[in-house]
Parts: sequence; structure tokens; C-alpha cells
Amino acid sequence: MENINKHLLKILSTDVFQALLNNNIIKVEQLLSIIRLLTIKNIGYDLTFSPGTNRSYPLIELSIYVNPSTTLDFEIELDNGCTLLS
Repeated sequence: MENINKHLLKILSTDVFQALLNNNIIKVEQLLSIIRLLTIKNIGYDLTFSPGTNRSYPLIELSIYVNPSTTLDFEIELDNGCTLLS
């Protein structure tokens, strides 16, 4: 458990996560970097994409599992379907 917390703290301190935490706008390459870091450090996560409708923008949800009772959830809203890509 301590090892995952150490790795997670390092990952959350990266520039990529800081961009996500500051404004929820990241590039596809940055999202892939986050996935790569979590996978390399063997930290569990779920990534879900919900396509937009005429009532809502597309949304990406990232859930990171710290331990059985703690999850970090991030919602990345795609403004007009292109924020993540810009």
C-alpha cells in the first residue's frame, strides 16, 4: 500500500496531472501519458468515454483506485468535442 501511495504522489506531481487539476483541459498525448504512468506503476484505473448529445458535451471520466475505500475521480469535459484534441 505504501508503495502505491509513493508512486501515486509522484504521478500526481507531474506536469500532466497539474494541467488536468488546474483546468481539466489536456491534450490526447497528455491523457495517454497519464494512462502509461498508471499502467507502468501498476495503479488501477478506469477510463470511460461518454459521447455527447444535444444536451451535453462529450465527457471522459478517469477513476484512479488508491485503495479499496479511496478513489480519485477526474471528469474531462470536451468542449464541442475538441478540447482534448486542441
